[in-house]
Amino acid sequence: MEEPQTGALAGREELAVDLDAVGGRNDGGRRADSTAVQLHAALGDHALGIAARGEAGARDPLGDALAFLGRRGLFFSKSVATHAGLLSKGPGRSEAMSRETAKFMERALKEAEAAGARGEVPVGAVLVRGGVVVAAAGNRTREFADVTAHAEVLAIREAAKLLQSERLTDCDLYVTLEPCTLCAAAISFARVRRLYYGAPDPKGGAVEHGVRFFHAPTCHHAPEVYSSIGETAAADLLRRFFRDRR
Repeated sequence: MEEPQTGALAGREELAVDLDAVGGRNDGGRRADSTAVQLHAALGDHALGIAARGEAGARDPLGDALAFLGRRGLFFSKSVATHAGLLSKGPGRSEAMSRETAKFMERALKEAEAAGARGEVPVGAVLVRGGVVVAAAGNRTREFADVTAHAEVLAIREAAKLLQSERLTDCDLYVTLEPCTLCAAAISFARVRRLYYGAPDPKGGAVEHGVRFFHAPTCHHAPEVYSSIGETAAADLLRRFFRDRR
């Protein structure tokens, strides 16, 4: 399919690009490598900074637009503001998407709370296919004496067993904490379509921090990534857990 002309895309009123960042430079003169999109908060948080990464998914106008800009070598260090019209295909669709995202992240938070009650680090994950929860899990590394029993890995294992496939190409993963290197690799190998996560993890994360697994040249599949979904609730849960153990 022939790519749309740059002028046609730039002329859309719904997509407002921060011109200071055009050309791949941020205010400090460093090359910018992230694209931030401001949407309404899903769980009552501040406006979400959603970083769209990977290849655009089918029927995803925002992803298509961002992927097109990325292929043109344009990166934005501040923000890309969008109206709901760019995200939706019909009245109320964007609101329904926000409600659905909030619902699945709330379920992941419940899994995280249950993990914390078991004495595990409170991280929860939910894997969704076609708007239906296929698998849900919380950390069980201590219970199983298994260092790989992270919430994301357990959810992927459960879903793969249920669906009888190691490839989860039409599934989305919701997790309360930025995945580590182990989990990012599992997400990539399972070909998960989209990743939504809550709190960032500067010390152990591997999506926006550390090795930034999905940006590595050896990564064969990178999901679309949406960060800071329910970040406040997820971070508070982790803070309380570690504070109570000091």
